Amino acid sequence: FMLLLLLLVCLACTKEGENNRIRTVLRELDETIDNRQRFENETQIKIVRLKEELAKEGSPEYRIDLYSALFEQYKNYQYDSAFVYAKLMERQAFLENPDGSAGKDGTGSIYKAKAQIALLYCFKSVGFFNEACEVIRAFDPENVPASLCAEFYFLCAETYQSLSSYVKGTEALSSRYDKERLAYYERVLKYADEGSYYYGYARLDKALLEHYSDSLAIAGRESFILMNDWDEHQKAVQYSILSAAYDVVGKYDDAVYYRALSAIMDIRSSTHETTSARVLAGYIFESGDIKRAYKYIQQAQYDAEFFNSRLRKTEINTILPVIESSRYNWLNNQRLLLFIIICTIGLLLIFSVYLLLILRGRN
Repeated sequence: FMLLLLLLVCLACTKEGENNRIRTVLRELDETIDNRQRFENETQIKIVRLKEELAKEGSPEYRIDLYSALFEQYKNYQYDSAFVYAKLMERQAFLENPDGSAGKDGTGSIYKAKAQIALLYCFKSVGFFNEACEVIRAFDPENVPASLCAEFYFLCAETYQSLSSYVKGTEALSSRYDKERLAYYERVLKYADEGSYYYGYARLDKALLEHYSDSLAIAGRESFILMNDWDEHQKAVQYSILSAAYDVVGKYDDAVYYRALSAIMDIRSSTHETTSARVLAGYIFESGDIKRAYKYIQQAQYDAEFFNSRLRKTEINTILPVIESSRYNWLNNQRLLLFIIICTIGLLLIFSVYLLLILRGRN
């Protein structure tokens, strides 16, 4: 009996600790959302400085580097602007080497590869898969540095991952896209440095595609996250994937925790091309916290509108009406409850005055 009692106490303490962890991370997320303009301002300052440099006279090579730097700032921030600079990179690369040659020192191939990487990133981010596949088919790794090849082939794998998710349930198509994804992961491993983000990500995902296990999906992802000090956007992606892995095995608390961490990292890195706030809103809504769920779905909607992603807007519209309707009912119930409380207090006050008058009349 004492052993059973001790076990119950330990379980209760563990659950309370887990609840505290979730409350803490959700509170941090709420504060991060409230302060998101500060992170936006930091990104805008970087963009303004780059544009000021671009306005100055400079060599074509310098302009391409600035186009590339501006694309990097915009690629997860705002699609339209990112696409503009991706097209400027493509145009400048063509002007430098209109015959498509590598050039005397190979810069022609480098500029062209950077433009293709930028265009592929744009197309796969918003679901323009036909255009993305055209870029993939046009890529030639000859005379292109290994690091750029690794980045391009990683984006290829991500494109086919999105295609596989899009046709989920259709085994023939999803299997075909997964094979393409595996092939591109092989190329990433060939070109990427072993300590790089692309190498570690590709190696883990390839292992999961070949021999999936829940333990590898969770423990392997946690080890990958801890193996290096990745930037905030990279952490956001990994936390999001880890959350999904916990969701698969039914560990709701862990899924919520890592999805919230992902949303925090998205805001801090000014990433608007994201799904974490939307998914988290669904989790929180199911837990009955309608007020918080509404706040998170509003954040997701803000991201989708700012980035101008029709794909994300469509995803959000599947859950937004449900949360808004529940919030409307919740607010009405709160108003009704407040009305009842006020009426009750009023009646008690009237009754008290009435009793007081009766008592005075007797005296």
